[in-house]
Amino acid sequence: MRRPVLRSLLATWSIAASAGCASGDGMQTKFDDATSGYNRYLRWSDFDRAAEYIPRASRAKFLDRHESVRGKLVVLDYEITRLEFDKRRGVGSSRVELSWHTDNRLVVQTTTVDQVWQWHEGDWVLVDEHRTGGTPLSLFPEREEQAHPYLPGLEAFRKHLRIGQENHQNQQYKQPGRSAAAARRSRNDSRD
Repeated sequence: MRRPVLRSLLATWSIAASAGCASGDGMQTKFDDATSGYNRYLRWSDFDRAAEYIPRASRAKFLDRHESVRGKLVVLDYEITRLEFDKRRGVGSSRVELSWHTDNRLVVQTTTVDQVWQWHEGDWVLVDEHRTGGTPLSLFPEREEQAHPYLPGLEAFRKHLRIGQENHQNQQYKQPGRSAAAARRSRNDSRD
């Protein structure tokens, strides 16, 4: 009697396991994890962990800006309302609604933020974010502002790192899921 149940469980597990592997390089899963991780760390004021999703050159300014609101801003919740990405270019976008209030004024406000992400060396990096709706919040620049105060923006980030350019040295950027170390090994092997 137990064998049919065991076979049924094993069959169900193997179908689920094969469906989970269908994504191949894990780019979608990493995108989901990056967007929820970053926004979760903002929600709990864990700015050091949130800064791990920011380009290295921008982390100090990010931390300065966010530390200035510590203890004054209470983020109650966040909801990711949109996730889209272009696997070929390694570019993603997310829309997040934050519910918050200040420490001295307990009126709940809502702010909508659009975030732009770039796939780089096997991880997603936040390269731009702007407020697109709801109540203005000092952490997020307005859409009308030309440049973000510390994030480089998508095109500047791609240009600086030569992401997507058609030269042999940047081959790792055109192949999502391929690590920089694997690309370097490949280049070194081709030279021998």
